[in-house]
Amino acid sequence: MQSCVSGSCSGLVPGARTGSGLGMLLVSKTGAIVAGVFGAAFIGYCIYFDRKRRSAPDFRAKLRERRRKQKKQDRENDSIGKLPDLKDVEAVQKFFLEEVQSGEELLARGDYEKGVDHLSNAVSVCGQPQQLLQVLQQTLPHPVFQMLIQRLPTVRQRFLAGMTAQNLVEDDVE
Repeated sequence: MQSCVSGSCSGLVPGARTGSGLGMLLVSKTGAIVAGVFGAAFIGYCIYFDRKRRSAPDFRAKLRERRRKQKKQDRENDSIGKLPDLKDVEAVQKFFLEEVQSGEELLARGDYEKGVDHLSNAVSVCGQPQQLLQVLQQTLPHPVFQMLIQRLPTVRQRFLAGMTAQNLVEDDVE
């Protein structure tokens, strides 16, 4: 064992004193100052970037377009949200006929995306989907029918989610 005499220890760095907290205090002060400078620089950059973004000439146009797209998507999702009560045969038949009619009208106008959406809704609630798909395969152009086939799994998942939500609401009412 080595002993320390007059504040210096022979086993440590020569000239170092034990019990001196001055070194630790300087390191923590320096660290705090560096952190404060970087924090202030980051906040300054955020303010600069936000002002630059807001003063851009196309900022408002992009913002309006983004909001317009969101509203359009919300409206499209609302049409899926209007599921009929699957226990009510008349409501299902009415929904089926409306979706087929809407799909045919949209396809005739050339709006294939929305037309296929409506037809896939009809196929999803149809009691005999295989027969309906055979009829659609014979009447629709091949690329449109392929779009329908590709869209069916996602539409069925949405309908299953909607049916589950309806069942949960019905269970809450009872």
